[in-house]
Order: sequence, then C-alpha cells, then structure tokens
Amino acid sequence: FVSRAQLFSLYVMQRRCTRGFRNCALISILFLALSRVTCTSFDYPSTPVYTDDLWGTYMGANPSSGKMSEKPAMSANPVPGAGSGGDVEVATFAGGCFWGLERWFRKEFGDALKSTAVGYVGGSGPAEYRAVCSGTTGYAEAIQIEFFPSKTSYKALLEYFFKIHDPTTLNRQGNDVGTQYRSGIWTHSPDQKEVAQQVKAEMASKWASKGPIVTEIVDGQPEDFKMGEEYHQLYLEKNPGGYCNHMPRW
Repeated sequence: FVSRAQLFSLYVMQRRCTRGFRNCALISILFLALSRVTCTSFDYPSTPVYTDDLWGTYMGANPSSGKMSEKPAMSANPVPGAGSGGDVEVATFAGGCFWGLERWFRKEFGDALKSTAVGYVGGSGPAEYRAVCSGTTGYAEAIQIEFFPSKTSYKALLEYFFKIHDPTTLNRQGNDVGTQYRSGIWTHSPDQKEVAQQVKAEMASKWASKGPIVTEIVDGQPEDFKMGEEYHQLYLEKNPGGYCNHMPRW
C-alpha cells in the first residue's frame, strides 16, 4: 500500500501544479484513486474527503475528526549536537517549498546551525498556510536559521541557498507556482545586505544558461518572520519520502 507520507506528497503536487497541464491531470486522477485505497487500508474515515481537511488525516491529526492544529509552532527546531557555539546570527531565506529548504540546510551545515524554523515572511494579514496558499497575503514560504559565525559564515549559507533552488524562475520552483514560492533574501543588517548583493552577483554566471537571477533582497528584522504551523516543522525528517524539489545543482 501507499504510505501516508507518499499520499500526502502526491496531494501537495496535485494542489500545486499549474492547471491545464496534462501531468497535473494525471496526478489528480492518481491521487483520487490512491486516496480511496489508502483511506480504507489505514482505517481512516469511511468516506474520504477530497478537500483541504484531507491533509489533517495524513499529517498526524485525529483520524476521527480529520482536523489538525493550524496554530504556529511554539519554538524553532534545535539542531542535535549544536551545543553552544558562542554568538548567534540569524538568516532568513525564501526559495520555494520550505520543507526542502529546511531539510537541505540542516543536512549540509549540521551543528554549525543552532536551529531552523519554517514559516512565512514578506506579507501582511494572517500568516497561516491556507491563507498564504491563496496568494492574497503577500507572504513567501521561508526558512529562518540561527547559525554560529564561528562555525560557518553568512556568505556560505547564501552560496548554498543559490545552489539548492532555482533563482531564475519568478514566483515559481518546479511545480510550485505562486508569489509564496518566490526567491528572496531578508537581510537583518547592512553587512548582510552587502554580502547578499555580492553573492547574488557572483551567482549570475552559475545560472546564466537559465536566465537572470530574480531573487529579491529585502531589508528586514528577524521578528518579521512568522512561525509556521507545527506540522510543517522538520516535515521531511518525519516523512523522508515526502515532497521535495530542492537539490544541489552543482
């Protein structure tokens, strides 16, 4: 049988892909077919619900209700073994689905990071997943990273950011389409802004074959970041087979 994580990933793909594309229609059909099999196999509600409430069942909510908490997580996700590395700085990046960003940064930098968190930045109004997905709030899915400058640098984080997502596609990463998937760097000091501009310019040659880099660089404060819901935190650690379109490009 198909696992809950795999089915949910298929559900996300079905919701995110652009309408009218043949592959999206096929994904939708496959999703509906597998939902019927899987809901029965795992003894979930006898009548499958093909709405946003469906993901509650597959994200660990009470199966009898199909609901889950939309409340933001209470704190960031500490990195095991990070300990104390002295002074801490904060970096905030947006580059498509926040699940993949969190997974790859933690994998690459390990205990050079104190913590990570996924959430929303750059918008107004309710910072909630369903509202953000409507495209009306202005928020982008983002990751906020606490890192130890004694173990890694802001420049190294930026270079890796440009390596694992496509900064040439406006408001899009793969099948993820919308302003919430735009590429952006929210800087928290004049020094960060200067480094961000430098790295963006340096990365132009890496991405020249795809087109100009459209990553926005925005002045901001760490407090501008709005924590995402608990079920989004460390999603790909909890569900290794989940949806992800990030990867090192070189």
